[in-house]
Amino acid sequence: MKKAIVHPLRFVVGPGVVSDVGAHAAALGSKALIVGGGTAVTAIKDTVTGALDEHDISYHIEHGKHVDKKRPEVDALVAKGKEFGADVVIGAGGGRVVDAAKAVAHEMGAWLISLPTVASTNATATFSASIEGDADRNVWYVGPHTVIADTRIIAQGGGRWLAAGMADALPTWTGGRIARELRQRSGTERMLGFDNVFPTGAAIAIAEWTYDTILGYGESAYHACERGVATEAVDKVVEAIVYGGGVAGPACGVVGGEHGLHPGNSKHATNEGVHGEQVAFGILISVALMQQGEAEVRKLIRFNQSVNLPSTFADFGVQNADRSLVREIAEEILGPGGKSTFGLWYDVDVDLLTDVMVDVDRMAQEEKCC
Repeated sequence: MKKAIVHPLRFVVGPGVVSDVGAHAAALGSKALIVGGGTAVTAIKDTVTGALDEHDISYHIEHGKHVDKKRPEVDALVAKGKEFGADVVIGAGGGRVVDAAKAVAHEMGAWLISLPTVASTNATATFSASIEGDADRNVWYVGPHTVIADTRIIAQGGGRWLAAGMADALPTWTGGRIARELRQRSGTERMLGFDNVFPTGAAIAIAEWTYDTILGYGESAYHACERGVATEAVDKVVEAIVYGGGVAGPACGVVGGEHGLHPGNSKHATNEGVHGEQVAFGILISVALMQQGEAEVRKLIRFNQSVNLPSTFADFGVQNADRSLVREIAEEILGPGGKSTFGLWYDVDVDLLTDVMVDVDRMAQEEKCC
C-alpha cells in the first residue's frame, strides 16, 4: 500500500522569527523577489530588508493590489522576477498572496519562502494553488520550501482572523478520521493523479494533534490576539493552523463537506461571513453526519461560541429558520440530484441534511442560553 505526505522543508514559528529570513534566504539563493499585499509588506518591510542586507541578499519588492492570484498579475510578476534574476521568491501576506507566490516561484524555477502575516487559512503552507484565469487548480505549483510564521505579527491582526483560521483547520481531523476508519485515499495524491495512495500515519497523527491543539488552546489564543499579544497559546495554535492544517489537510483530503455545509452562500443569508466562519458551521454539520455523537457536536458548538464563530443560522443573518426554510437551504447546498456522500459511507439527501441542520441549530441555541 502506497502512503504519502507533503510538507515544507522547514517550518519556523514564534514571536520575532521574521528577522531570521535573511539566513533562510541565504541557504537557498542570492536574489529575492519579495511579493506581498500593501499592508503586509508595510508591516515587515524594514525587518525583512534589513535581514536580507545582513546576509548580502539583493532584493526587488512588488507589493500592492497587483500582487494577486490572477493570471495576468502572476504573469507580470514572473516577468519582473526574471528581469531581476531572482532565485528566491518571498511571499508575504495571506492566502491569496502566497498562492500567487507559489505560481510565480513555479514558473521561475525559484525557491519559495512563505511569510504569513495572518493565520486565517492553511494556504500559506500548502503546495497547490488556484489561479483565477486558469482552467483548473494547479497541484504542481511550488509549495513553500520554508514557512516563517511570526506570531507577533499574526497576533496584531486580531482575534477574528485567527478564529477563522482555527475553523478552517479543524476539518483536518474529520478528514483524518475518515481516512483512518474508511481507508480514504490521500487527497494530495488524488489531486496529482495517482491512484490507491493513502495518508501516512504521520499525516493522520498530525490531523488529530491539530484538532486537539486548537480546541485546547484556541480560546486563550483568540483572546491574546484580541489584545495583540503573542503568547505561547498563539504559537501553538498558529502552528496547528499553518503547519498542521497545511500538511495533514491535503494528505487526509477535505472530505466531509465542511466547506459547503453552511448557509453562508444561501440567498437567505444577510451575513455570509469570511471563509473560516462558514467552515466553522460546516464542521458542526459534518461531525453530526459522521455520527460522532451529540457530546462531540456540543463540544464544537461551545468552542465556536467561545471564539465568536457561527453556530446558528441566526449568526448568518438567517432569521426564523424553521424546518421549511432550512430545507430550502439544504436543497441549495446539495444542488441538482439532491444528494451527496460528502466522503461518508452513505448518501445524504435533502431530508436527512435538513434534519441534521435543524438539530445542530437547536443545540447551538441551547448552548447560547446556558
